[in-house]
Amino acid sequence: EPTEAFKTFSVLTVIGAGLLDGINPCAFATLIFFISYLISRSKSKRDILFVGLAFSAGVFIAYLAAGMGLYQLVSRAKWFFALARWFYLVVGVFAAVIAFLSARDAWRARRGDLGDMTLQLPERNKGMIHRLIRDRARTGFVASSAFLVAFPVSLFEFMCTGQTYLPTIVLIFSQNTLRARAALLLVVYNLLFVLPLVLVSVIAYFGVTSERLIAWLRRNATVVKVATAVLFIVLAGFLLTRALTLFGVI
Repeated sequence: EPTEAFKTFSVLTVIGAGLLDGINPCAFATLIFFISYLISRSKSKRDILFVGLAFSAGVFIAYLAAGMGLYQLVSRAKWFFALARWFYLVVGVFAAVIAFLSARDAWRARRGDLGDMTLQLPERNKGMIHRLIRDRARTGFVASSAFLVAFPVSLFEFMCTGQTYLPTIVLIFSQNTLRARAALLLVVYNLLFVLPLVLVSVIAYFGVTSERLIAWLRRNATVVKVATAVLFIVLAGFLLTRALTLFGVI
């Protein structure tokens, strides 16, 4: 059984994963695009705040539902326990690969090559997200429509954000002590995931421009990518250790 220190470290890893997933460049760029369109279509700061918060609520519900669904899929699969060691091994190797790619993206970001980063949304997905937001903006943003448009936006964005979400869910499932409070951990993860979106909505309400947000992203992209690489090294270590234990190697 894991020690209390190990349990605490695992919970902190889940918390850190949620926050880093929310501020990674591929997700944060969508936030900036959304806010910039929102500002261009509405002169009311109050509308900007409420629409931003409604969009945040929609993203939270969409990602929480996706996480719960993935968790239930893993936990109820009859084949899982027979293949658990292989599953942990595959996801652990995946996390190690993402750690390497995040480190390489950090190097590229440090040189100012944000457009050349590997771990970002495909151009097709970016185009779909931008088109969804633009189409909704033309008809006039209200809180209810922003809430609803968050669901398809989250779907198209999941290819990027799911890279962190899936290994985190597997980490939760791999430990009985975390599994007992999986729902709470997924709620916490997703609250931290949407926290940057809430903060961006609030600072847009106070008049911060999208240009300043883009400048912030460029200044901090390297730090975020390095932190993400460290996170995936931790996740890979957890999952590969679990896999090797089940194989009887350690």
